[in-house]
Amino acid sequence: MISSSNDLGGKYFVVFSTIFLSVLTALAITVNFYYFLIFPVGLSAVAIISFVLRSNDSFAERLLLYSAVIYLVLSFLWPRYVAFWIPGFPSVNLQRVANIVVLFVMFSSLFSVRSFRDRVVRSFKAFPFFWVCLLIFEIFRFASVLFSKDFVTSLYQFFNELFVHAVFVFLGVLFGSSERYLKIFVYSVAMCLVVAFLVGVAETLNQGNLFARFVDPENSYVQWALSNKIRGGEYRAQSTFGHPLTFAEFAAVGLCVSLGLLCLRRSSSSNYLIAMLIVVVGVGSVLLARSRAGYAAAAVSCFFIFIGPLLVGLLKGRLTLKGLVFWFFSIGFIFIAFVVVAFIVFDHAFGSRSFDVSNSARITMFTRGGELLLESPVVGYGLGLAAEVIGVRAYSGVSRYTIDSLLLSYAVDSGVFAILAFVGCLVAVFLSLFRSLLASKGSEWYIWYGLIVAVVSFVVFKLILSLSDNNFFMFMIFGIAVSAMATPRVSSRFGSLRR
Repeated sequence: MISSSNDLGGKYFVVFSTIFLSVLTALAITVNFYYFLIFPVGLSAVAIISFVLRSNDSFAERLLLYSAVIYLVLSFLWPRYVAFWIPGFPSVNLQRVANIVVLFVMFSSLFSVRSFRDRVVRSFKAFPFFWVCLLIFEIFRFASVLFSKDFVTSLYQFFNELFVHAVFVFLGVLFGSSERYLKIFVYSVAMCLVVAFLVGVAETLNQGNLFARFVDPENSYVQWALSNKIRGGEYRAQSTFGHPLTFAEFAAVGLCVSLGLLCLRRSSSSNYLIAMLIVVVGVGSVLLARSRAGYAAAAVSCFFIFIGPLLVGLLKGRLTLKGLVFWFFSIGFIFIAFVVVAFIVFDHAFGSRSFDVSNSARITMFTRGGELLLESPVVGYGLGLAAEVIGVRAYSGVSRYTIDSLLLSYAVDSGVFAILAFVGCLVAVFLSLFRSLLASKGSEWYIWYGLIVAVVSFVVFKLILSLSDNNFFMFMIFGIAVSAMATPRVSSRFGSLRR
């Protein structure tokens, strides 16, 4: 009887919700706000896909996995500015289409596919601190929309950020739910890293963008993407990305993620060759992009990658006498290399090869941003408006103003609680990955150590850059960090979750 009453209540809820949404849609159309149609159309598509998927968990999970991989690969290998442009609407490119498909499948799977829902629930229970911090972050991001002086712009930015970046934390949970899925993720990233590097090499040899002939040169975003990337007389490659800095960010982070191949493959002497190839490709991509932030992130990544066996050996108490002798003779070379790289990074950032205009702009941003944060610490000034209120004029691009720190942007946009919540997410991710590292067996530590260094690389970029094209990748890594594979009490070895 109780069950019947609950079913009846659920049906009434669906009916009243449908009527309410229909009325809102009609009102929106009467004031020519046709964008509101996305809500009834989107919910209808989710309902239809949920009905199709509910009777076959295996098919639904494969569909979600394949659509996620396609979106991941297209996001890295298809230039965002190679698109169709419809006046008054966002660009239509392959990764945007893939984004819409994977969103519909993912939300439908949350409602209708028990296996995927169980993975997400397991993550909620195992890592509540992370999910609470993420929820608080999104709450204050939305609160800043309500108090924004440009409500429409902030609302658009919120939904764009939520559905293009943040929700992909759930796909990270999927990728991290089994060894097979994690292997697919790592191999996909490694493949994209190699292809992007080869495109970057071809672009550098050509000394010009390889996709210019396929785009509409009248569009402002395309003009920015194809604008002159030469700095200090040196060409900066952007490969398949919209900007050299985004290319460098992916290279530095993808380098760390791709090292997971060393633990996902069977032990072989070819592993050393693969590791060397990954490092060459990753560092080579950063050098082609000529990004100062990339130099710093790549230097940090390579340093920690090289001393990884020493650090992990000390943490896990497995350092042999042979290993101690090796590191005793190697430590001097490591120190010299670190000093040389630090000098090169400093020279590019502040020395003879620095860009004074960029440096002074960053100083102004952080100084002015700190003052503004003190003036409105709770809800900030509105999502997407940090650059405008700070007021540092952009020298190129599609906006009048610029801001070169994602973390500063979060703080000024949405206040101190939003930035503290995001930092809480980072802390939770680091703690989870570190715990998984200590619980790993054999060479399995490579994947968790690589992900730790990948998040460190992201932090380096987000401190001094605000480009957001790779943020979905960051949230995917967050999801892997709090997935079933990272839960020692669920599985202390990869094999027990093998699919």
